Amino acid sequence: MIKTLNWWILDKFGNPMTCGDNPSPRDYKISSAPKVVLHDTVDLRVRAEELGFEMTKQSFNSCTSYSRKHGAEIENTIEHGKRIVIDGELQWKFQELNGAKRSQGDFIQNAENVFQKNNQGFPQTEYRKWEGDLEGLLRWIALGKTFRTGISWKYLPNYGTNFKKMLETGVFEAGQGKKLGGHAGIITGFDRTKEVLFFDESELELWGKGKFPKGRLVIPFKCFGEIYSQYFSFDEWDKKPVVEFVEQYKIK
Repeated sequence: MIKTLNWWILDKFGNPMTCGDNPSPRDYKISSAPKVVLHDTVDLRVRAEELGFEMTKQSFNSCTSYSRKHGAEIENTIEHGKRIVIDGELQWKFQELNGAKRSQGDFIQNAENVFQKNNQGFPQTEYRKWEGDLEGLLRWIALGKTFRTGISWKYLPNYGTNFKKMLETGVFEAGQGKKLGGHAGIITGFDRTKEVLFFDESELELWGKGKFPKGRLVIPFKCFGEIYSQYFSFDEWDKKPVVEFVEQYKIK
């Protein structure tokens, strides 16, 4: 008997099946970032939208493929100065060939691994699992990097789940106890004055009752440790000094 919590799937034992994080010992990891001047606000999604980018709605249980699609689209649209489109369903098919199942969703790490091999004409040189602090993550975002990650649904007093409260407020809350489900998305920016990260997801919910752009909620800096592992990538457009910096921190 499979139970559902909105569009997140639980198995017969009540364990979440969709999205999630499956870090691998083979992941290349990095915990440092170049020193850059941080502005108060960076919003890569808005920057890309000015060039024609559009968030598109995922098909069933394909949040990992669409977060990878949107991350690649945002970064390449900004780099190329025009709208770049990645096929989210094709990305999902490649993930299925690599073990993903529509009934269960997939891991963020698998989506990264698959896109590394099947990049739809927009090759990347490497992807990395971020293991640094919040300040370092903000620096990479300021350099034009999106981070693919995910959030969990848990019990929350007076609301039932943190998901229900987030729909109302548009602000992530960690919740309590056992994980009930999860959802992948991308971190596309931040506001240092409000101390929040911008998290965009492909179910395109009206978080905060439309307070934010469709599909966006905000994650308080204080909740940074509550989200899944964060992955980001590099491609041929990255300047050589940045690539060389990353190579110094490669862990095999």
